[in-house]
Amino acid sequence: MGFRFPVFFLTCIMACMSFSARAEDFCAENCPPEQQGAVSPEAKADESKITYRVKGVEGEIKENVEAYLTTLPDFRKVNFASSQEKILDAVRNSLKVFGYYSPKIELSFRKPASAALTVKISKGKPVFIRRSQIVVVGEALNDPMYMFGLSDIKLKSHTPFRHSDYEDVKSLLFSRALTMGYFDAHFIHSSVIVNTDENTADIFLVLDSGHRYRYGKITFKGDTQYQDVIAPLITIKENDYFSMNRLSAMSGSLYDTGYFESAEVVPDISKSNNPENLDYIIPVDVTLARRKFNIVELGVGYATDEGIRGQAKWLMPLINEYGHSLNMQMKLSRIRQEALIRYTIPRKDPLKDYYYFQAQQAYDDLNDTDSTIFEASAHYFSRLGRNWQYDYYVAFHTEDYKQGMESGYAQITGIGASMTHLKFFPMRDPREGHRYVIRAFGASEHVGSDVTFLQLSGQTRWLFSPTLNSRFLLRFEEGVNISHDTSKIPPSYRFFTGGDTTIRGFGYKTLSERFSNGTLKGGRYLSVASAEIQVPIIEDLRQTLFIDAGNAPDKFEENEIYIGVGTGVRYVSKVGLIKVDLGIGVSETSIPFRIHFGIGPDL
Repeated sequence: MGFRFPVFFLTCIMACMSFSARAEDFCAENCPPEQQGAVSPEAKADESKITYRVKGVEGEIKENVEAYLTTLPDFRKVNFASSQEKILDAVRNSLKVFGYYSPKIELSFRKPASAALTVKISKGKPVFIRRSQIVVVGEALNDPMYMFGLSDIKLKSHTPFRHSDYEDVKSLLFSRALTMGYFDAHFIHSSVIVNTDENTADIFLVLDSGHRYRYGKITFKGDTQYQDVIAPLITIKENDYFSMNRLSAMSGSLYDTGYFESAEVVPDISKSNNPENLDYIIPVDVTLARRKFNIVELGVGYATDEGIRGQAKWLMPLINEYGHSLNMQMKLSRIRQEALIRYTIPRKDPLKDYYYFQAQQAYDDLNDTDSTIFEASAHYFSRLGRNWQYDYYVAFHTEDYKQGMESGYAQITGIGASMTHLKFFPMRDPREGHRYVIRAFGASEHVGSDVTFLQLSGQTRWLFSPTLNSRFLLRFEEGVNISHDTSKIPPSYRFFTGGDTTIRGFGYKTLSERFSNGTLKGGRYLSVASAEIQVPIIEDLRQTLFIDAGNAPDKFEENEIYIGVGTGVRYVSKVGLIKVDLGIGVSETSIPFRIHFGIGPDL
């Protein structure tokens, strides 16, 4: 009996301990926090998600490391020991992109009670390219156009190695092959061998271009009745070597005519995978969808010189199968009302070689000018190459006017010509380029004019960027009227200046020769010069400083030069270059100032 009591006593104690443990577990799962007891900050941090703070690198390298870390799973601090190697691998791989294969990486938590992990990086020495072998076999090897495009490949011996450069070169080799019609191109070998002991990389790329395909039959679909008028724009011929760039340019030209809602030029690339296509031929489909016969456009705008202005257009882009088109438009503002009708007839190429006949009625009420103008003209327009364009015309012009102290009526019949050369690069936001414009117009009393005169004018603009972060714009404009009696020349042929495109700080066409009572007369000469510098503020936004000078006198005198200086901003938007300038007329005693706003390219 004495032996059994202790055994019974011990059994009860063990049962009570087991019940107490189960009660604690139950409370931990089901009781509110205030009944569970306090939890330490360290315990809370252990259950928190690890966040990363990268130190030791900057710029694109830092951004790439952070990008790689964001791809990792949500690691908890309590599992740091098992996830540490995965974190290190992500950092190492992000650095390899930039050619750093031997970095030193330290991982440490900022505080014991924090899950913020500091990733401290020492990049080490970069890997340099020891040997770069890039080989092209197949027909492209003997294609000068293909091989010339590879002359600036970045992967040169003894230069730092970057994986992005390697991938760019692979992409260039392959995409250029496809663009030029080597549809069977493939890499026979592509590898990078990195020696981390010597910090060197050996690159091997071998591309087999295969055969180059040619254009097959060109088939027109859709509105094929206009096939003849666009024939000069079809720049590819059957059996020519394939070029995707030529197809894209041809499609763009068809759309630029304004004739078509869509003009798709589609090669049947699926033929390249046909083993029976032993002639390596790719058929091409040209699908045309004509624009609507009548197109009406309405617009409202505002200009600091004109105030609110409106415009209405009525377009008939494709009247018949010969490509004739009709354009009628009306412009209304406080100072000018204008109605115009233009009829265009293609001669050969509807984009580069055509005639147009134009009639225009306009009323001007600007400054000291009050005139009603009618003009009818016949033009021949020609564009040579990508940069030169010419316009030759005959014009009949009548003008009933009051200009300052003068009033009268003039009839002008004459011939004129203009030549324009424009070149710039790049397309969206040019950094360099030039524009030259030369105009000449002559009228004679012997052919129905009230006055004999010859007007010559020209404009030059130069844009250049001597440094990566600057742009300089120089502008010059000159003009002269040659006549035995310039007072008979009507105001629309005289010279005026001032405004956002000439001398900023002054109103639009408020500068010229003046009558004795101070009203504007219009000058025999025109001379304007401008210099402008643009420097970046942030991406797509630049500040500009400028100085403009010039006048439109009957004769030049030292005290007749108007000068405007100021500053402004340029914003590169999707709709074009937006320009806002504050100009100050510093040459005047009572200094005027103007805010000028415009949209359009510098050239």
